[in-house]
Amino acid sequence: MTGPDGELATDGTTSAAFLRTAFHPSTGELLVSRTGRIWEAILTAHDAGQDGTDHDGVGSIIAILDGEFDLTMIPAGRVHPASRVAASSPSSAGGHGTVVALLALAAAPGAQLLLIDVMAGPFVRAAKIADGLALAAECRAAVVNLSVEFPTDCAHRDATWIDSSLALEIDPDPVRFLGEVDAWIAHAEPYAGSRCTRACEVCDALARLPGDVLVVAASGNIRDQVCPACFAGAIGVGFQRTQRVEVGGIVLTASGLPETEMGSLVTPELVVEEPPGFRGTSFASPLVAGLAATLTHPAEFAATARLPFALSPLLMLANLFAQHPESVTTRAVTTLQQGFQRFAAAIPAPHRHWEEAEVTSPCALCALLLVDWYDAFSATLLAGDSPEAVEQGLGIARIGAVLAPRSASTAGNVGAGWKRSADFVAGPDRAARLERAHTYFARAADLAPEVAVYAALRDGIAGSQPDPAPSS
Repeated sequence: MTGPDGELATDGTTSAAFLRTAFHPSTGELLVSRTGRIWEAILTAHDAGQDGTDHDGVGSIIAILDGEFDLTMIPAGRVHPASRVAASSPSSAGGHGTVVALLALAAAPGAQLLLIDVMAGPFVRAAKIADGLALAAECRAAVVNLSVEFPTDCAHRDATWIDSSLALEIDPDPVRFLGEVDAWIAHAEPYAGSRCTRACEVCDALARLPGDVLVVAASGNIRDQVCPACFAGAIGVGFQRTQRVEVGGIVLTASGLPETEMGSLVTPELVVEEPPGFRGTSFASPLVAGLAATLTHPAEFAATARLPFALSPLLMLANLFAQHPESVTTRAVTTLQQGFQRFAAAIPAPHRHWEEAEVTSPCALCALLLVDWYDAFSATLLAGDSPEAVEQGLGIARIGAVLAPRSASTAGNVGAGWKRSADFVAGPDRAARLERAHTYFARAADLAPEVAVYAALRDGIAGSQPDPAPSS
């Protein structure tokens, strides 16, 4: 028994509307805003891949198991010859697979797409998914995208016992709070099991894939417990909405529910920012699949995808510090710093860049998943009173800015670090540090012109500098 039929994760009306408005009808170019951490990471990969060269997915194959493909809109040169889509297939009302394919290409324009139609009428068939996964393995696809959902009996992980209220106390008990940090790390995976417990042809086929194939799936839009997102080796991706908020000269990122109707911030392993016009988790997963195709080792994404979720209690406490600095105690600062260090120990070794002798190359994966850790940890250290703490915070901020050069927040933190370090020196050394601060605030203002504080800090430093001596 193979279980019930599945569905495309976003309805036809939503898909059709997005296809009409988000892409150029002739070229397939994405026309909507490229905003948020996901696009910062994608553009970082395009600028300079992990090996220091341009990398936009060339040489990688993304298998897209979907339906409603319109081959007239997908560049023929990017379609893998083993694709299983009839060239004469008419454009459907929704064009769901077309949207998914074009989004994957927007993220990885050099990749090839192995398009596999898995539908029979209005339904997604498990047997077609299984056959498609076998073809993906045969063609040596690096990444598989599944913007589909089947009902699952794989239960959500129960995390209600974790005392999240501790992160809302300005000076939480250190032992209990650090225990909460450990619990969030250990229980970040949203599903209690590793697959459907019932007989499931989709899970069986996923288990047969080679270990170096990354599977990216919609986290659920029609229902909030879905296969294949429940499968342990798959990354379930959803959307969130974020907003930059300035509090006392510090820029905080506030997250909230997406406009996607059934969007959840709990069920996905990974949430990425929902750009204007996007609807449905169907359209979150191909952005992540495309980013993964630009990486040297896409499969390592699976071990790091849930780190941002595990960071939640640390970010909540750090934001509380920023909002109420007058109430922050020495003990609370020590507790938070220890929490950031606990989190660092959970980061896989290839991405502990602060342990390297020198960090010189961007990392697209860190630009997506770990920027908030670099920002919040460095900001906590920069708020200290000692030159040693400020120097350590500046060091963390500078690494973050190298790894994520498209991020305004990392540039702003480096600017704040140089500005803070100038308080401990005088004369030419102070002037040089303020000049570096000005450079980074200017970069942050260029990257995020809508955040007024970056330009204000840039201009404030410029106004405080003495006029240069006239040249002779």
